[in-house]
Amino acid sequence: MSKSIAAALALVFVAGLPLMAAATPQEDAYVVARDTYIKRFDKADFSNDAADKEMARAIDDLKDKLETIIGPVAVKGVDPKPHNNLDSLSSGDDTFGHLDGLAYGPLGNQRMVMVTTDGLLRSWLTVHKSWWGKDEEKMPQTAAGALKTEGFYTQAIGFDAAFQFYAELPIAKPDAASFAVSYLYVTAQDFGPWKPDGILVAVAQGGRVYVATVPVKPPVPSIAGCDAIWKAADKKSQGKGDFDAIRKQADTDFHRCFAERVKTTPLFTKLATDAQALLDTLPLK
Repeated sequence: MSKSIAAALALVFVAGLPLMAAATPQEDAYVVARDTYIKRFDKADFSNDAADKEMARAIDDLKDKLETIIGPVAVKGVDPKPHNNLDSLSSGDDTFGHLDGLAYGPLGNQRMVMVTTDGLLRSWLTVHKSWWGKDEEKMPQTAAGALKTEGFYTQAIGFDAAFQFYAELPIAKPDAASFAVSYLYVTAQDFGPWKPDGILVAVAQGGRVYVATVPVKPPVPSIAGCDAIWKAADKKSQGKGDFDAIRKQADTDFHRCFAERVKTTPLFTKLATDAQALLDTLPLK
């Protein structure tokens, strides 16, 4: 995100919009505290350590508030001590605007579980409706809609790269859950025939929303027929004025090919099994 766009959107955070969506007094108070910090750090001088230390204290303070709102979460397979998924309060940072929630496990494309509440998610979705600008794709304003988009995960938990879905993985929705979905994905900064290297699961149940990720093991192999689509388009695009348009279409065709063909391989069964296992580790209420 450019600094100019991020700075403009920081004003949205402090304009009071989230308060319309927050479901409880505690969530309302949290949003006010977060937006007050954002306003404070909007003009901070980060050329010295003092501002960084002050922001770290603010993030810790917000984490304590989140722990009170979300409550204890007995996660499995990751560090049980949470950190704040919101890792920056400065609109100049690329990760500014992460989803308000508790994260268990390392940040980035690793084994991680992020937990938030229905109310905090609704608040966040309101602010993120046009996060990337009015001409870009709008963020759906329901959990079920947003959690099916790549943009949600890029904005909510991403780091310097965009989420790209390769295939939806079949999982059994828990009886008490209002929504559950899983994807095979990769994070990348550009178009290309990247190999997917992660599985994510998202589920809403009991007033909480969970997002979990895990690396794919063993690595997913290439699918020759899909790679050929990309290579042909890449060759065609060289020296052309519509270079980006050709590569964008090639990327779309490559992903469509992969999503169709991976379902016919023995690997798909293992990927689906791993996705279900990841879901089963979540402490759903």
